[in-house]
Amino acid sequence: MEESSEDITFSTLLFLTVVPISYVIFRRNNRLALFSVHSLRDKKAISQLVLMILLMILNVNLFISFSSVLYKNSHIELYFINSKENSFGLRTTPITRGLADCHFKPVELKTFSNMEDIFDIEVAFPKDNQGGEESLKEFYHLKCPRVSFFDSFSLSASTELTSLDKPDELLKIRNIAKDMHEKKQYPLLKLAFLDGPDESLEYILERKWFKFCTAPIWMDKYGVYIALNRVTYCPNRVYKEPKISLLYAQLFDKDWNELEDYTINDINGEPIVFPTIFPAQMDEFGDRSLLGPEDPRVIIRDYYNDKTGEMDQEPVIIFNTLVKSQGEARCMHIYRPFTHRTKTVRMDINNVKVKFAEKNWSPFFNTDKDFIYFIYGLLPFRVLKCNIHHGVCLSVTGPEVDPNEETRELSGSSNLMEIPANLLPSDLAKYRKIWFGIIRSHIYKCGCLEQVYRFHGVLISTRVNDPNDLFTIDYITSLLDFNINPEAWDLDLEDYKCSDGKSVLIPNSVAYWDFIPKNLSNSKNQYGEDIMGIAFSEADKNNKVIHIKGWFSHLSKVLTGNKYQFRTHYLRESKNVLETDFLGECAVEEATEYCLASEKKYEWSHKPGYNATEIKLALERAKKVEDRERNAKERKENIESGDLTDEEIEYLLWLNKQDQLEEQAEREREEEERRLSEELK
Repeated sequence: MEESSEDITFSTLLFLTVVPISYVIFRRNNRLALFSVHSLRDKKAISQLVLMILLMILNVNLFISFSSVLYKNSHIELYFINSKENSFGLRTTPITRGLADCHFKPVELKTFSNMEDIFDIEVAFPKDNQGGEESLKEFYHLKCPRVSFFDSFSLSASTELTSLDKPDELLKIRNIAKDMHEKKQYPLLKLAFLDGPDESLEYILERKWFKFCTAPIWMDKYGVYIALNRVTYCPNRVYKEPKISLLYAQLFDKDWNELEDYTINDINGEPIVFPTIFPAQMDEFGDRSLLGPEDPRVIIRDYYNDKTGEMDQEPVIIFNTLVKSQGEARCMHIYRPFTHRTKTVRMDINNVKVKFAEKNWSPFFNTDKDFIYFIYGLLPFRVLKCNIHHGVCLSVTGPEVDPNEETRELSGSSNLMEIPANLLPSDLAKYRKIWFGIIRSHIYKCGCLEQVYRFHGVLISTRVNDPNDLFTIDYITSLLDFNINPEAWDLDLEDYKCSDGKSVLIPNSVAYWDFIPKNLSNSKNQYGEDIMGIAFSEADKNNKVIHIKGWFSHLSKVLTGNKYQFRTHYLRESKNVLETDFLGECAVEEATEYCLASEKKYEWSHKPGYNATEIKLALERAKKVEDRERNAKERKENIESGDLTDEEIEYLLWLNKQDQLEEQAEREREEEERRLSEELK
């Protein structure tokens, strides 16, 4: 049984009190004289000798007891052992003994880095796309192996995943929303209770409320994880068609136990009680759907607090939402709930027309914490620099942003974490700043799968104090699953993943990254063994954290390579764009190889006689029938209520007639298709 915090405090105080007092008593009683032959004839000396022996026994017992308390309590133990020189500079560590003792299984890595081989990509690249797409594929097939390398030893993944989904939490979320709605604390919540009087609470929670995209991150000032979730309310019971989305915030301790009724004061000293729904300000749209913040991501900002005169810390939340003034375009926003409970800041790229739907920006901070940076895209590689106070963004790396450009296979996902300079090779730390993060790919027609989403590790860097903020991708991995065989999108096809056709692992955050103390690790690395927590969503349903050992150990191999190649790579800034995009293309080029290997590794198969297209069409037809029946019932109830005008009743009857005509036309079309199919046979 673990010691309580009170026991630890008492043991510490007792140890720190008794040891100095014992030392003073020993000094005063000339401890060497006490053990002389003459002193044994003196009764007073004998009494003092007994006292000294008892004090020695007491001190030994206190030392053993104190050591035992520290050993049993991993939080205290690791806090004292982990120094800032041998860590990521955290005030409190998220690493526990239980985490260090998890069972881990090796992960094979195939990676690509321009520091592996230096060749003139500008000369080698096909000119003017000669030979078309096939020529480019051949180029990547031939050249990517020159910058690739394998590592089967550094990385390992926990075999047990930490679930972030708790029983009955949707009921808790709805109750919080209901309480806030009744107190008129958040106008958007008026759209979260459009339920029929005959619908049971169980039915409402099962069919209309959903939680996903959980993104936790460690706040080392407070010693807790803050986790942001997207919670949706879907009155029409269609998961992908929510009426509204909400920002649900939770806190977890370092053992991933949720903290209930836990209070953190904001910058003004006002309490925020967790869990809660953050009342982020949104545009009013009336009865429109798809409202509210979507796809939340979170990053920690350390800054100087003018009010307290001390360094402070806050979560910065990034999400996308509809904006009325921009033609209902989906724009990216910054939200800082510890600074202002409701205010949001829309981000606009300077001199660029607003894109219809912005999403998947990966955030990170550089030296000046009044600006937040984003990986805007990876094919091509673009980085934005945005002011957190007024939201103006400048494109600092890559070609100009084209709002009409199609989204490629790689996109941003998690926050990026800077690798402290004291952990880098000294010659590299003098002139480069480096960040690491987890991005994602979305590949179509991959092996037996129609669609696959997977992780990729990525390393980016810029020159120290570079006024132009020119960033490069220095390293990227092929597709990763960390030994996870994802749950099927359609649970009925769990044993037939190829027929399911959609395999989804989406990273939401790098939740933590720190070193295990050396006394708990077998690593030969001078800093010890590192663990990283990656939060992800599986099949857009389950929210989990997987714990990865050895990222730093693996990256050390990349960053301690040939110094000449490093300098050559970084000095050729005119060719950085080509080299950076080349790495991204290599990561995608490996998709088919990965999917075929995964199909064999996880024994994916097709369901005999299963036609995914026909099943999909049948489900869509069934949904249309269900929607028509529900609409007809609602219209009938409205007509019978007696509250409508004659014109409104006539309009509802006309809608019923249109539904009947549409249903009749669909039946005739299906009958014609069936007849033609029989003729062909």
